[in-house]
Amino acid sequence: VLLNEVTGWDMSSAYPEQFINQKMPIGKFMPMPADNKSLKMAIDNDWSFLVEIKTKDKLIDMARNACEEKDDGYYYVMTDWDIKRYKLLGVKVKGTIINLRVCKEKDYLDYEFRKRIVEYYEDKQNNKGVNNEMYFEKKTTLDAIWGKGLQEFNPESEEQLRRRYYRNHNRYLLPQWSLWGAAATRYEMAKAIKELIDNDEDDFVACDTDGIKFRGEHNEYFEKRNKEIMAKNAAAGFPNCEIGTWKFEGRFENFIQFGYKQYAFSLNGELTCKFAGCSKNAWKDYFKDKSIEECFELLSFKDIMIPAAIKRYNWVNGNLLVVNSGYKPGDEEIETHQVKAV
Repeated sequence: VLLNEVTGWDMSSAYPEQFINQKMPIGKFMPMPADNKSLKMAIDNDWSFLVEIKTKDKLIDMARNACEEKDDGYYYVMTDWDIKRYKLLGVKVKGTIINLRVCKEKDYLDYEFRKRIVEYYEDKQNNKGVNNEMYFEKKTTLDAIWGKGLQEFNPESEEQLRRRYYRNHNRYLLPQWSLWGAAATRYEMAKAIKELIDNDEDDFVACDTDGIKFRGEHNEYFEKRNKEIMAKNAAAGFPNCEIGTWKFEGRFENFIQFGYKQYAFSLNGELTCKFAGCSKNAWKDYFKDKSIEECFELLSFKDIMIPAAIKRYNWVNGNLLVVNSGYKPGDEEIETHQVKAV
């Protein structure tokens, strides 16, 4: 659906931020009886835990949690942050506990390690719009610091966690740190979602891992939240550090969502299309001679003519999913596909 007057905010280096100001599990994870009593004990004592749960139905989750679908149900691996998130959003997690492991020790990670992350972040911010090559180098480094704890995204089972992560020789951080970092980021997103839906369910438009889109007037919440995040950074030893704070993306005149991390908007009369995992400029030649109104008419409901040289356009069930670079002006071959907005 094409929407007007949509506001966007993004978290700044959301995953690395969790390494800075969160107390992470630092002790050994010990098995506990796989039952509700043990899980409640872990929750009440604010222990770090990893629980594998089988549910009959798939959980409704706007902030996304990985699951494995099997013939007998849906299998989730959750941290304490995930359980807190579901509680915050009023989602009841009903199912069978398969495994439960807890860690009773928490602390900040090594100061020098965290200091280096802050330095990378500040270098990234200082080079934004000034030195793009340096900016993307620092941004990629920050992403890699988090990613090297996992090498892949969230595990779908405890066995998968052991097989893929602990035995992966390319990682150099403990998987639980990256898992807890991602889970804490999802909790931060859930707080923002709750702020919107508590005011008016229709105000919430879309979100991904570190960005949210909404209608209505909610900027005050994000400004207040930024002060709280900076206070948390200061308490962790990094005063005046803005890592993890929300950044105002803009008030979009037009906005349309195709799917997760796939959307287009106009800001100050200029069109921007964002599709996960691909160049942000691949679409520009195609739309260069069209007005904003024509662009959104094409993106919304009509057949869209795509140069075949952009074979990196991916289509699933008629929906535009990914656009990568590859189109060169002058390419003649054309294909037609149907775009459906969701």
